[in-house]
Amino acid sequence: MTIKSKASLVSAILLLLANCMQHYVNGQQVPCFFIFGDSLCDNGNNNKLRTAAKSNYNPYGIDFPGGPSGRFTNGQNLVDYIAQLLEFSEYIPPFANTSGSDILKGVNHASGAAGILFETGKRLGENVHLEEQLKNHKAIYLKIARELGGLREAKEYLNQCITVVNAPCCPTRDDGQCVLNGTPCPNRNQYLFYDGYHITQLVHQLFAIGTYDQIQPLIHH
Repeated sequence: MTIKSKASLVSAILLLLANCMQHYVNGQQVPCFFIFGDSLCDNGNNNKLRTAAKSNYNPYGIDFPGGPSGRFTNGQNLVDYIAQLLEFSEYIPPFANTSGSDILKGVNHASGAAGILFETGKRLGENVHLEEQLKNHKAIYLKIARELGGLREAKEYLNQCITVVNAPCCPTRDDGQCVLNGTPCPNRNQYLFYDGYHITQLVHQLFAIGTYDQIQPLIHH
């Protein structure tokens, strides 16, 4: 699978996810949205890192308000549109720029060239790999606990949130397939991809629901 085709698949998955959320939650806004992954979702976390994998310069951002922001595209990226579909009034901020009560709306941890392993993308320089993204999220969790008055309150709040991870769930080989006997992620229902290219059971289910919704009128016609 090429980078272009994977990007198209991620786009389709996220739009399907948003559509399912609107369909089954009756359009109600979730309180927060957390994103983990790589350049497909990064919105500025690499800007201050020593890396070739950054996009805070022209012509990136030519169609984005304010110009280049660290998004690897000409304007808004996938998760920006998902946030709009979920009726957030502002973009989900990158972890590198979050402060105060902003974290209650969610945080974008994604980093260009990142992966599940520390070594992934290091030939390009620094990045925030998935393990570090999860450590950063733990820090966010503790900050939310302080904002809300305790760990129990934070857990109840976060259980209402949407979390999207576009990194692979299992450790992968150079060809993108899972490492033999590698330990997969425990929270597989929050991942889009199981290995480097193939979707998780949750996404298969979402596609099945979306397909059934499309063909159901034809079946009962």
